[in-house]
Amino acid sequence: MSELSEHVRHSLAQQEQYLNLHAGILARAGASLGAALARGNKLLTVGCPVVGEHMVAEITGRYMAERPGLPAVALCGNPSAVTAIWNDYGREQIYARQLSALVSSGDFVLGFMAGTDHAAYVAIDQAQKLGMETLALEIPDAEESIATETFLTAVHMLCDAAEAELMRQKPEWFPPPA
Repeated sequence: MSELSEHVRHSLAQQEQYLNLHAGILARAGASLGAALARGNKLLTVGCPVVGEHMVAEITGRYMAERPGLPAVALCGNPSAVTAIWNDYGREQIYARQLSALVSSGDFVLGFMAGTDHAAYVAIDQAQKLGMETLALEIPDAEESIATETFLTAVHMLCDAAEAELMRQKPEWFPPPA
């Protein structure tokens, strides 16, 4: 039990440090994401599959408030595409190749990079070259579990800010409480 408690304490300390350092960036990026979604654009995520897919679920489903589902795609979510691109172009192209095919002007690209995920770095670089708005969240030195926990909290901070911006720009999407 004490090992678990030590892990949890360490994780919470790492999360607090990371999120305090990046709170302003997350708030601004979340508002930009909300504005992109309000315009009819989509979110595309690269890197850390469990976190990217969770973010997509919050956008296509709902986060806290009832609203229409909005367009979002986790580029890790199609194993056939990932495998085919990896085989044909190499691991580093698995997200960038999909971005080139799926991105539209005004879309928002969000990357989750823990450790040395070169494919996510290549994709963020590709998205920037294509003129997309991007946010690359990096946690280079944390244990994988702590990086995932931190990213999930960051996702919720992004969703808070995105939903607030959506409520400001598209109040008609949010029915009054019953």
